[in-house]
Amino acid sequence: MPLYQNQIDTARSIINSYRNGKSHVLLYAQMQSGKTGVFMLVAAEMKRMNYINNFVVICSSGDKELSNQLKNPDSFWRDYRKYLRDNFDFGPEESETLCEEVKKDFTCMCGIDIKKNEKNYKNTLFIIDESHYGQSTGQILDGFFK
Repeated sequence: MPLYQNQIDTARSIINSYRNGKSHVLLYAQMQSGKTGVFMLVAAEMKRMNYINNFVVICSSGDKELSNQLKNPDSFWRDYRKYLRDNFDFGPEESETLCEEVKKDFTCMCGIDIKKNEKNYKNTLFIIDESHYGQSTGQILDGFFK
């Protein structure tokens, strides 16, 4: 499924918020409304523009289907190549190279993977999906960010 104009507009708005000094953004929308495409586009573009070194999608949910979707966003990478060609006049080879450069700095951690992670992140965009952050004390995300 392609990136739709409303997703592109929302991603650009979020990136502009970052440029204007906002360090946190909440993207709240109905299920199946395209949030994943938006946050992946925000991250990919921020990486491409050298605003960040890497980006991490975090989901504390243990749902295997959601985890698989987040860890394997193959359709997004296909759509991102097309986005680069359509919006910046990059040719197929250049869009492929750019996409692969951005993709190598993408990480996804779901469920128990979060507890196992000990990497030190610098200049990183964290995207929290389905977080329910703050619902209880001692939750996985709280421990990760401490």
